[in-house]
Amino acid sequence: MWLPTLPPEGPRYLAIAEAIAADVTDGRLSAGTRLPPQRQLAWKLGVTLGTVTRAYAEAERRGLVAGEVGRGTYVRGRSTPKRRSGDLAPESGDAGPIAFNQARPPELIEEASWRETLEAVARGPGWRRLLDYSPSAGPIEHRRAGADWLAACGLEVPAERVLLTAGAQAALHAAFSALARPGDRLFLGELNFPGVYSLAHQLGLRPTAVACDAGGLLPEALAEACRRADAEGASGGLLYLVPTLHNPTSVTLDARRREAIAETVAAQGLRLVEDDIFARLAPVSLPPVSTLVPDRGYYVSSLSKTTAPGLRCGLLVCPEGTAAPLLAALDTGGGKPSPITTEVARRWIEDGTVERVLGRVREEMESRRLLAQALLGPERCVTAPGSLYAWLQLPEGWYPGDFAAAALERGVAVNQARPFAVEPRYESRAVRICFGRPTDPSELRRGLTVLADLLQLSPDRRFEHLV
Repeated sequence: MWLPTLPPEGPRYLAIAEAIAADVTDGRLSAGTRLPPQRQLAWKLGVTLGTVTRAYAEAERRGLVAGEVGRGTYVRGRSTPKRRSGDLAPESGDAGPIAFNQARPPELIEEASWRETLEAVARGPGWRRLLDYSPSAGPIEHRRAGADWLAACGLEVPAERVLLTAGAQAALHAAFSALARPGDRLFLGELNFPGVYSLAHQLGLRPTAVACDAGGLLPEALAEACRRADAEGASGGLLYLVPTLHNPTSVTLDARRREAIAETVAAQGLRLVEDDIFARLAPVSLPPVSTLVPDRGYYVSSLSKTTAPGLRCGLLVCPEGTAAPLLAALDTGGGKPSPITTEVARRWIEDGTVERVLGRVREEMESRRLLAQALLGPERCVTAPGSLYAWLQLPEGWYPGDFAAAALERGVAVNQARPFAVEPRYESRAVRICFGRPTDPSELRRGLTVLADLLQLSPDRRFEHLV
């Protein structure tokens, strides 16, 4: 039985994940080795089952292991992906796989625009102020630009209610920290992006799955989950909601569903954290759910998914009079953005750069989405206009971890389903593929063709290309 030696200090789950990484690198854990069952390893190390679960999830996020419900967790190893003869060579300096594993917009910022903006910032009379500490909520002129961006998202608020953050994840961290205490319930759909679960575990919250259908989170299921929590003595809590182009399913809540969810939030005494970072990508604009519960809604937006990932400019809108604990959480949690970053964002919002880039992103992503559906099949490749990704349904016999490993062997990185599930029982027979990363159209087509070919193979033939 593999049993790591852990250092005396530091988070236990990270120590276990680092031990897996070190033993894979040193060859003590070879590809295909089955790791100990989580409960057994927890008992041997004297840690909780949740600690080992988080450790295995972290190792899986790093691509070190793959796990399936009922089958165990296996080491993937760090072998260099082998390409089939005839494949085009990767771009210079890029020996890694084709990256379909990160939800991001394509690189469409023009070099001239970037240079002009930085030169204007450097020549501006207020450049010294950008190198100083900024007000807790951010400079007021930057918050005004943020209010303009939010108005385009369907949320009309004064600049004084806009808090600037270092990206959407920092906004979520501040909201969860300020609005909940350890042990509180975090209600959310069965599938979500893994960063939410990491935050919940870090803050001691209890993720509680709410059933969904093809239209998204079910209001009646939310009410029932709240009633069960009340019966257990855990009243109240937070609802985390991605109303537009939900990650990973691409579902957008329609107007009627939004109204019903808002009514349930009010009736159950919940507070809503609405993560609407994909709102500007959708072809149809719908009112945020927060507008329907203005005294309970905390709205999160960001420019990273629509303009450039490195533009870490998040926006957090809170009900009037509730900013103080959020600002304290941003201060103590390191969630405040650099004034230089928000100055660039302000200029691009005001001079129209953001809108021009957003239009190009929508156009480019639509062509990529249609290509993916043409090659993979529209029924299997579940996505929606405006989405940066698709939820690829796998044929019978394929497990997501095996498919992801086989794709990586062929030089394509995708996300398997397990990290997106609140609990293992909600895992789907699917993988997530993201279209935004490849910069070369031939690389995009080549990666999609690899996946299309793999879908036609049975799992026991997945390594035949190496023979």
